[in-house]
Amino acid sequence: MFVVRLVAPDEHEDAPPDDPAGWSCLELARAVSGAIGALDGSGPDRCLRVGGGVFAVASVAAEVVPYAHLLVVDARREWTLRLRSPTTRRIASPEAGRRTLLLPSSEVVFPVLARRWERGGGPPLCGAATVGSAVEVVEVGLRSVPYLVKGPDVFLAGCVGSVTYRMVAGPADDTARLAAVSALVRFATFAGVGDETPVGMGWVELV
Repeated sequence: MFVVRLVAPDEHEDAPPDDPAGWSCLELARAVSGAIGALDGSGPDRCLRVGGGVFAVASVAAEVVPYAHLLVVDARREWTLRLRSPTTRRIASPEAGRRTLLLPSSEVVFPVLARRWERGGGPPLCGAATVGSAVEVVEVGLRSVPYLVKGPDVFLAGCVGSVTYRMVAGPADDTARLAAVSALVRFATFAGVGDETPVGMGWVELV
């Protein structure tokens, strides 16, 4: 994972924590090492254009985590994710057309994470196809905000804040199901949640 923090050239403080610019990847160190090095060496006098603004690179943090580290199961059955950048999910159907889902429900978040895990080459997760039904939302502290996805005026609505998920009561032996949920919660901090993650949406932290 690597996260880039930006600062406006005429300012002396980093971008607000609720409005970061971030990119992440899993087990792709070789593919992105050149990009990280280029950003890290840009210095305060080098700028990047993001949307309609020009920003200087304030800092670059890099971390490589193998899938095996995400498979460690602890005793937790409840997890809180802090949504650092706006999170949203757009779906389309012949009947209803295209619509936006602002609330990060378990039925929306976990199936998408499971598909990204599989596409990324992660080890098989038992019960991943139905993992959304194994989790419920028990607490939210969210607000909606607009997010620029394409300059100068293409915005998506998203939500930031926190959401807490909990495993629902299941079979007496639900070790495999718990392992899948635990892995996907950790994976979310690398893959992001929802749509438009390549442009900075859906950046989450595990609290």
